[in-house]
Amino acid sequence: MVVGNQIFSFNFAVDYIDIGRGILGGWYGWGYTGIGTGGGDGYALLNFPNGGDRTWLAAVPNDVPLLAAPIGPGKEDPIVQKAQLTVASGSGATAAEAAHYANSLAREQERVALAEKVLAQETERTELKRRQLNQRDEALQQQQKERELAQKAELTKRLKLERVDKEKALRDAEETIARERQLLELERQRLEEVREASEKRRKELEDLRNELEAQRLEAVRLQEERRLAELERQRLEALKHEEQERLKTLRLNIDFGNYYALVIGNNEYEDLPKLKTAVNDSAAIARLLQEAYEFRITLLTDATRGQILRSLNEFRKLLGKNDNLLIYYAGHGWLDKAADEGYWLPIDATRDDPVNWIANSSITAAIKAINAKHVMVVADSCYSGKLMRGVSVREKVAAGALEKLAIRRTRVVMSSGGLEPVTDAGVGEHSVFADALIGTLKENKSILNGTQLFEQVRKPVMDNADQTPEYADIHKAGHDGGDFLFVRR
Repeated sequence: MVVGNQIFSFNFAVDYIDIGRGILGGWYGWGYTGIGTGGGDGYALLNFPNGGDRTWLAAVPNDVPLLAAPIGPGKEDPIVQKAQLTVASGSGATAAEAAHYANSLAREQERVALAEKVLAQETERTELKRRQLNQRDEALQQQQKERELAQKAELTKRLKLERVDKEKALRDAEETIARERQLLELERQRLEEVREASEKRRKELEDLRNELEAQRLEAVRLQEERRLAELERQRLEALKHEEQERLKTLRLNIDFGNYYALVIGNNEYEDLPKLKTAVNDSAAIARLLQEAYEFRITLLTDATRGQILRSLNEFRKLLGKNDNLLIYYAGHGWLDKAADEGYWLPIDATRDDPVNWIANSSITAAIKAINAKHVMVVADSCYSGKLMRGVSVREKVAAGALEKLAIRRTRVVMSSGGLEPVTDAGVGEHSVFADALIGTLKENKSILNGTQLFEQVRKPVMDNADQTPEYADIHKAGHDGGDFLFVRR
């Protein structure tokens, strides 16, 4: 069976013919190339008997198939000898013929050997061609594989590039969408801000409209108030004129007595923090009382305990029953909560030793012993409210009651605060309390009682400091319902 592309060849060179017997003799060679290779050569006798079966007459060994008889070219070859004997015995030739045949056979063997050499070379060339064809086929197959691999690589590269391009396009699209979303969000925020700004502006315009309307109504109200205030001013001006005329008459009929003032201002403390405005306050008040109200002034600045008590004792000796005494103190104060006692602190007072402190009870006793008609204490110090029996702001006194206030015994105190610390700083060179007191006394043009003075001092102090002035009777000092009168000269 032949499989695949194969080339089959068979050569037979006739060198013996016996026509009578139908015998052909000669050298043969056969072979094939293809998927497998093979073949053989030798010498064979072919018998073609008349009317009989055609069979091989081969000078071959018994174990070789009759298809081919491999006869070698050597004269001593047993197969050749056997062929010679077979031919000789079969043909009935003579010995000379057999020798001639043998010589011819030798020459033929030489020729066959040459043919075999040529055949071997042709076979080698054929094998070379076959190998070349195989190599070419392998090369073509390798080229085909390489082409397929190259095509596959190119396809992979193209697909990769396409995938990269698609991914880039997708990223670009996503970035574009993100930018558009961001722009949309920014636009939304801008529109929201515009809306909020518009709403805010609308509210502002609404508020402005309401404010303008309120201002218009306020202007109408103020205009009406100004009209009423002008009418009230005119009425008060008339009353004031009448009051001044009446006070002129009263001054002729009322004996107000002599006015004295003990004014104390302490800044330069030896053991306690120094103050800033006490000396300026006391000097300004002393000058105002002397120039505008004709007080006889005793001014103590940076006074010791002994100087203060000595001055109080001198006023006890000096003053008569119809005289008036104003005691003004600006300096440190202290409250002993355990003893329920307040103190004035002279400049020689020490922190831990009360020997030089002046107790409120000592001041009260000194005031009670002074034989004067009206005594008023004005204290601009911490815890000065301890001098009072209790806060009792008085009603305004009618003008017709001045005669009664002028003759009744008075012991009152006006403090810059209650039971709390008060500020030393204030307006310019004065404390808040002293500034309000000086301003009120300057504005007075006639007669001002202590209650009226307190009412005009209290509000500006409360507006400008964390302290509340108080005005009341001095506890257990002999007060009898009168009030201190400031008579402008």
